[in-house]
Amino acid sequence: MKSFEPYKDLKAGARKFLLDKPVSQIQATFGDFYSTEVGLGGIFQLAVVMDMFEGNSESKLRAKVEAEYSSIAASAKGSVSIGASTSIKIKDQVVTTKLTVLGGDSRLWLQLTRHNRDEIQHKWAESITANNVYPVDFK
Repeated sequence: MKSFEPYKDLKAGARKFLLDKPVSQIQATFGDFYSTEVGLGGIFQLAVVMDMFEGNSESKLRAKVEAEYSSIAASAKGSVSIGASTSIKIKDQVVTTKLTVLGGDSRLWLQLTRHNRDEIQHKWAESITANNVYPVDFK
């Protein structure tokens, strides 16, 4: 994979075609896709959404999120098991988070606190086996 967001590598015309056309036309135009390689592992994704108001700057909001990352991640652990988002308040801003864990034993993330992210991440990585891997890359 060239980038974490491969759609950004597409030319504008190809991106528009893939976004606008029905699947049947995409398949008729490009044909079937058969992967020759699949990368297996796990995915940990923490999505953080914060409202931006007049007078806020992106750098200030980013700094708030980075300063409170441990609290944000710990609050998101509840969304692992139910697939929902959670919200917390950082100073005067509401932060909505959703934690997605694919592969391995995702229940380990329910033990997450403000102080044990590295430990939980290590345990989760160790829990990935041939029986619970997730496809993370296709070529």
